[in-house]
Amino acid sequence: MNFLQTIAEGWAYPLRRFMNEQELIESLNMNTVTDEEGKKHILSVPITQHITAEQKEQMEGQSQVALKFNNEVFAIIEEPEIFDNRKEEICAKTFGTSSQKHPMIKEIHAQGDYLLSGKEMRFTNEVTFDDGLDQYRLTPA
Repeated sequence: MNFLQTIAEGWAYPLRRFMNEQELIESLNMNTVTDEEGKKHILSVPITQHITAEQKEQMEGQSQVALKFNNEVFAIIEEPEIFDNRKEEICAKTFGTSSQKHPMIKEIHAQGDYLLSGKEMRFTNEVTFDDGLDQYRLTPA
């Protein structure tokens, strides 16, 4: 949900969806992401959505995938793209270590073995945390 909010609120510009495989590789190796006009933007942290092998099997061949939280749809991914979750590479290049003593690395290793992206992601709901700060979380618009 945090990464979904990050994209929806424009904090990960120019991303409008989870990173595809090319964007992930560029981010890991160059700490940038290139937009549609060819301009590079600094983005050193992968913004990805992991899925399990079972979820991958369910999604294969689908033209759309709904992202749900608590049975509520927050986004629709158009033309889903599924690729390997390069856990070791992501950890080593993002954090400079692969030690599972690092809490985020431990979390990454517990993720599903695949990553999900797509041609486009359409948001249907805003992410709220009911923490008293939601009024300050604004979209780029």
